[in-house]
Amino acid sequence: MAFFFGLGFFFISAVCYSPDSSASTKIIGKIQTRTLPSDTFDCVVTTEMLEHDARFWISILQFNRVLRAGGFLLVTTRNVGFWRHDYPSDFWRFTADGLRELFKWGGFVVLEALDDEADQGTYAVGRKAVNRD
Repeated sequence: MAFFFGLGFFFISAVCYSPDSSASTKIIGKIQTRTLPSDTFDCVVTTEMLEHDARFWISILQFNRVLRAGGFLLVTTRNVGFWRHDYPSDFWRFTADGLRELFKWGGFVVLEALDDEADQGTYAVGRKAVNRD
């Protein structure tokens, strides 16, 4: 989060705002079933979702698809110590190392990834690679 604050972004709920623009977008729904245009968004924020996504790898690819080149992805999710919480299902747990590899596989440059043992959470920020070579 410190990375985004340093760029002049601030967060309210799950909406990402830029002080340089009066426009903001909030879309709620499953990325896997939404028809969203490619290369459209500057920022995707997903909080406490990946552990409930049976096919999280598809979502990561979709996040990459809808982001513009250089766009940011911010993910927060639960770590291995967090209790099972079926809302509606609970499939996975992630570590910072796991999110780093997932981000790289999905075409993102990892800017930061860390485990928060006190919160039993894992957090990562990535930037969509300009070229996927």
